[in-house]
Amino acid sequence: MDDEEKKLLYRAVKLSEDNHHMLREMLRWARIRRYLTLSYWLIIIVLTVAAYYLVEPYIKELYGGLAGVIELVQKLKPGD
Repeated sequence: MDDEEKKLLYRAVKLSEDNHHMLREMLRWARIRRYLTLSYWLIIIVLTVAAYYLVEPYIKELYGGLAGVIELVQKLKPGD
């Protein structure tokens, strides 16, 4: 093996190592992004469910009030 072939081989190995390093970094960031996206959606879902449970008594009260109003309107209708 002459010097030119050794230089080419060294350059190929160096490029391969650099490529491996970049691919490992890309994989690492892909995993981080996946976990952050999962966390983001879990937080949104948990907050939505928590907000529903906090607002649920008020919604039920509102429906009860509306049912009373509808009942009152039905009683006040003439001709029934």
